[in-house]
Amino acid sequence: MNLYLDIETIPDQRPGAMDRVIADLKPPGNIKKAESIDKWWQTKSQEVADEAWRKTALDGGRGHVWCICWAIEANHVRVVSQQDQGSERGVLTAFNAALNDVPIEHVIGHNLRRFDLRFLFHRSAILRTPLPLDVVEAVGERYSTRVIDTMEMWSGGGAHDYVSLDALADMFGIEMKAEIDGSKVWDAIRDGKPELVIEHCTEDVEVTRAVHQRMVQAMAGKFPAEVDVTDAPF
Repeated sequence: MNLYLDIETIPDQRPGAMDRVIADLKPPGNIKKAESIDKWWQTKSQEVADEAWRKTALDGGRGHVWCICWAIEANHVRVVSQQDQGSERGVLTAFNAALNDVPIEHVIGHNLRRFDLRFLFHRSAILRTPLPLDVVEAVGERYSTRVIDTMEMWSGGGAHDYVSLDALADMFGIEMKAEIDGSKVWDAIRDGKPELVIEHCTEDVEVTRAVHQRMVQAMAGKFPAEVDVTDAPF
């Protein structure tokens, strides 16, 4: 069976996280004068520190999984989040319980190989919380054919051939309605709007599934007979 997967992550929530970021800060190398360095610390350091702290949401060694959304084949999207599980460990535990006995042939997602699966593996190792066995096996094989990444399908898999899911949806005429994107996940959590994060993550799974199916049809040279292209803008 195919598993469509997406996760949303948040910055380092451990005590002293911002202090550790600030401790690693350095003024830009082109600032040499003592007074200029002092001014940078006074006017720019907090902004730079906040940006660096936010980027820990992209690092499985420091950031945290806030929610996981998935769908099996054409079934509805399921969600586990810190909102209902109370902790990151609870999210991973619930995800494992839901899928550990489900036979998964392919794990499918967007930028899945380099981000979602790697992040889940890092958090599992740090928290000592198991992941579904079929998901773990897909992580362990660097070029596993069990992992289907829609970004790689579109770009050819080059190291720098990045294309966003939003861009693919726009190309294929797939409407995205969620109010936020991945860059606003922490802001929504901070502002007490976790439902926006769940809506965004759920939509990403649905759009990934639609994009994947469109590309599979193209590779097979077979599209549904009922598709009407008379209104195509080209």
